[in-house]
This record gives sequence, structure tokens and C-alpha cells, in this order.
Amino acid sequence: MKRIISVILALFTALCLCACEDTANMSELTEYQNRDFTAEVKLFIEGEEYAGTIDRREGALVLRVSEPQALGAFTFTFTENGVEISTGDMSLHVKNAELLKFSRLFTLFSLPISDTWKIKRSRPGGVDVYVCANENVTLYVDATSHLPLKIVSGGAEVDIISFRSGE
Repeated sequence: MKRIISVILALFTALCLCACEDTANMSELTEYQNRDFTAEVKLFIEGEEYAGTIDRREGALVLRVSEPQALGAFTFTFTENGVEISTGDMSLHVKNAELLKFSRLFTLFSLPISDTWKIKRSRPGGVDVYVCANENVTLYVDATSHLPLKIVSGGAEVDIISFRSGE
């Protein structure tokens, strides 16, 4: 009888431990925002597709567009003070960044962790990810590395092809 109770207790304990899901909080899942990084991205903004790289250096977000090639000559640098558009020796500072489609990128890579987020673990396409959602943004983060895979907000979507942290 004691053995049966011990076996049942052991099985119950094992089931309880297996039922506990590994969870993470938003400060862990958005830690990449606090470091410099380089990301190769595909952007979908208001029905248009772009490709390029995004670099975060000292709080500024720099976008270099590779597709379409017509925008390849321009560099967009986003800060809290607006956007600087530069090409060659010329640059233009735009204080009202809201006028540019690309201005959404700065907020997508500076997500507030204080907002109310729903975090669930999922395996779309066999990849283990955390899906973090609030009323405006859905963030997909690799469950193992805690690096971003995709960010969706309104008419903007960022697919992250590769991500290198600058530490």
C-alpha cells in the first residue's frame, strides 16, 4: 500500500512539474532593445515591401534600404528628435517624423515593457516562439535565444531575417 501511494505521489509530482510552462516577462523578451544591434529585415508598410538593414547605435535607429533600389542611396536615422534623411554629402532633418512611413520602425524597436502584454508560448511552423501582444503590437520572439523574429503593428510588419547583437 505504501508503495502504491509513493508511486501515485511521484507521478502526481512529475505531472505537476511538467505542467509548469516556462514563461518569460517582457523585460527579458525585449532585452535586445537595450543593446546595439544590426538586423537584416523585410518591411511591409501600407502594402509596400522593402528590404534592408536596421542598426541600433547609441539610441538611434538607422535604416538602409536595399530594395527598392531607388531608395538605396538614402539612409534614414531615427531618434527621439525626429528623422535625418541623408545621401552622400546632403542631409535633411525632419522634426515631424510622423510624416514618414518609416517612422513606425523607431517605435517598433523601442517597445514599452510597462504596457499590458499577453505572452503565450507557441510553435508556428515548428519554431518555438513567444507571442507577445498588446492592443497595438504583436511581437514574435525566439523562445531559446530571446531574439525578435517578427513585429506587427497596424499597417507595418517587420520580418527579421538575421539579428546580430553588438553587446
